[in-house]
Amino acid sequence: MRSSTHQCVREHATIIAALRYWSRKGIHSAAPESEIASEGDTIDPLSEDETNTLAENLTCGNIRPLVVLRINGGAIHQAISESPVHLVVLDEDTEGGDRSNIGEIDGDDCYVTEMSLGHPNQDDADQLARIETDLEAWREGGRLSERVDIECTDIGREDQGIDGHDVYKLVFSRVDEMSETQAREWLLNTFHNGEPTPQFAALSSVSVTKHPTKTACWIGVLSYRRDV
Repeated sequence: MRSSTHQCVREHATIIAALRYWSRKGIHSAAPESEIASEGDTIDPLSEDETNTLAENLTCGNIRPLVVLRINGGAIHQAISESPVHLVVLDEDTEGGDRSNIGEIDGDDCYVTEMSLGHPNQDDADQLARIETDLEAWREGGRLSERVDIECTDIGREDQGIDGHDVYKLVFSRVDEMSETQAREWLLNTFHNGEPTPQFAALSSVSVTKHPTKTACWIGVLSYRRDV
């Protein structure tokens, strides 16, 4: 049975108190705990500063193990973690699942997958480091907003313009939801830099509308006046 929230708070406070006490009293002692801290003299135990930093990170909630699940077609293909965790995945899509793995959890029928993950091996640790680097780049603005799923359909050629204009229709989507204003700005910034292109005199109009069937997807129309 899991501890109550109150019990978890007490356990967390005890761990921090023990770390503070250890940094002050135990690190340079010959206490039995020294052997634990050094894994039987096989590693260097944390220094006083490192122990205090660990306590500070725990206090501020800065230590959160990275757990990565790779899922394809609803099936978990890989699960790795920076530190030991017990992972429970509740999939409410139970159709076709083994009945022995289906149960009522928190009021819903779920396909239950449980796995206990230990410390990662070196290959997994290297993979986690790569994933974390990519995630940081993504959070800093690389998001899939810069890697957009784009279908470009030319619905007007130079000899098939509309009222002396060439019209280009683009279907584009982003992982994060956009407002109409954001979609219009994205379209302008990505496909038109404000300068006339060699074959066109100027951009005449731009419009965006929600795709009728695709989620988080927009239809953008760029109309250029031909340079004639």
